[in-house]
Amino acid sequence: RHLLAYHDYAALEFTEYEAERFATAQRAIREGVALGRDHGVVVIPIFVPMKFRIYGAHCTFAPESPCRRWQPWDLSERFNTFCADEGLDCVDLSPLMQAEAAAGRLLYAAEDSHWNEAGHQFVATQVEALWQRLDLEAQ
Repeated sequence: RHLLAYHDYAALEFTEYEAERFATAQRAIREGVALGRDHGVVVIPIFVPMKFRIYGAHCTFAPESPCRRWQPWDLSERFNTFCADEGLDCVDLSPLMQAEAAAGRLLYAAEDSHWNEAGHQFVATQVEALWQRLDLEAQ
């Protein structure tokens, strides 16, 4: 058991402003992938989930807690749909990190929204596995 602190990001609504920011991110990803291809570099977009997306379902909140009403945006789904539509290989860390959370492992600092040492090591392991897979595919 851990006492976790959350910022209220999951309480915010996904508005037209956020939709525009997501469209801007999509353009940046497209441009980055194209630039990489032009220079012989493989660019793999990676979705990095916020802490509440990973641990919220595993928490017990007081009946009066506003956290009970929080719903993370559907960014993971939007990201995966975008990558599929663009034909991009991508990595969504959400399901991988959720499996770690379900196993009781803490990948984020309890007191804020950043990864802890175990989180950095976990993500580094995922990136290394991705590099190895890409290296094998290139051979």
